[in-house]
Amino acid sequence: MKNFAYRLAASRRRLLCAAALLWGLYGCAGFSADGGFTSVAAATHSRLDKQVAWPRTADEAAKSAAEVAQLLSHPLNADDAVQVALLNNRALRASFDELQISEADLVQSGRLANPRFDLTHAGAKGQYDIVETLSFNVLSLLTLAYAHDIEAKRFAQAQSAVFLDVAQLAAATRTAYFEAVAAHQSLLYMQQVSAAAETGSILAQRMLTAGNWNRIDQGRQQIFSTDAARDLTRAQLAAAAARENLLRLMGLSGDSDYTHGLTLVPALPDLPTGIEDQPDIERTVLQNRVDLQLMRQNIDALARRLKLTEVTRVVNVLDAGPSWVKQGTRDAPYEHG
Repeated sequence: MKNFAYRLAASRRRLLCAAALLWGLYGCAGFSADGGFTSVAAATHSRLDKQVAWPRTADEAAKSAAEVAQLLSHPLNADDAVQVALLNNRALRASFDELQISEADLVQSGRLANPRFDLTHAGAKGQYDIVETLSFNVLSLLTLAYAHDIEAKRFAQAQSAVFLDVAQLAAATRTAYFEAVAAHQSLLYMQQVSAAAETGSILAQRMLTAGNWNRIDQGRQQIFSTDAARDLTRAQLAAAAARENLLRLMGLSGDSDYTHGLTLVPALPDLPTGIEDQPDIERTVLQNRVDLQLMRQNIDALARRLKLTEVTRVVNVLDAGPSWVKQGTRDAPYEHG
C-alpha cells in the first residue's frame, strides 16, 4: 500500500508539472466580474443611446426601481418607455443569465481535464492480476487551443444574441407605445362620434314625434347611433389591449402603483414635412444590422468547429500516463510503463 501511494504521488507530481507548464503556455481563462454584460451595455449605449440594467444585488435592484419610478413620474414619451423596458423587463434579464452559462463554458474550455485513475484487481488461489493506471487526456490537451477559440466565439455569439434581444425589445416597445397613443386617440374620437350620434338619435326621435321627420330618416339615424356605440366598444377594447401590451413590454403589472398613474402623451407627433435624404442608407443598414452580424459569427464558429472535427477525425481518443501491472503472487514485483 505504501509503494502504491508513493507511485501515485510521484506520477501526480509529474502530471502537475506538465499541466503547470501547459497552463502557462495556454493561459487560464477566468470568470469576469460582470459575466460579459459590459459589452452588451456598451453596445446599447452607443447604438441605442439607452441604458440597460442587470440588477444582481438588492442595491442594484433598488437603483433600477428608483430610475423606473422617476421616468414614470411624468407623462411618458417613446424614449422614456423604451428606457423603462430596458431597465425593468424580466424576460430581458433572463437573457442576461444566458451570458453566465456561455461564460462558464468558455472558462471550462480553457482548463485542463482532470487525470483519470483506473484500478483492476483480480485474484484466485494466491495468484493476482492487478492493473493500476493514472492517465491524462492528451487529445484534449492538443486541441485545447481550438476548443477554447470555439467557445470564445460562442461567447461572442451569446453577447451579440443578447444585444439583439435588447434591440428587439426596444423596437417592440417603441412600436407598442405609438400603438397605445394612437389607440387612445381613436378612442377619444369615437367617444365624440358616439356622443354626437346619440344626440342625433334623440333629436331624430323628437322630430319624428313632432311630425317633421319620417320613420325612414329616424331609423337611419338610430342605426348610425347603434353603429357608433359598437365602434366605441371596439375602440375601448383596442385601447385597453394596446396599453396592456405596452405595460407588459415595460415589465409593469396591471395592478401596480405605477400603472394606475401612468399617462402617455396626449397625441402622436406631427408627420415630417419631407423625407430626409440619407445617401448609402442600404449599405449602412446591411453593415450595422445585428442579426446579420450574428449570422456571420455563426458561420465563423461553424468553420472553427469543422476544423476541429477534421483534426480529430482519425484519432478522437488519446490517453497517456503511467501504468503498473502485477501478475503472479502477492510478493511479485510490479511491472511499470
